[in-house]
Amino acid sequence: MESSWTGARGRVTALLDPHAFEQRIGWPLDPARTHVMLCGNPQMIDDAQAILVAAGFVPDRPHAPGDLHFERYW
Repeated sequence: MESSWTGARGRVTALLDPHAFEQRIGWPLDPARTHVMLCGNPQMIDDAQAILVAAGFVPDRPHAPGDLHFERYW
């Protein structure tokens, strides 16, 4: 099936690599300037959380820059 979608495809974890993120978005994935919210498959959440925590994000710290919040959802 053809699609007119021109955005990113694939696993979100590939886009959360700091170098890939900065190249695609144009600024660094910086916990001091970025708030991340994830919702989806529990394994994707675990994988993304590991990448983001290694980059300095802190899970479940409400109302502060660099937060990481998630909801596991099927």
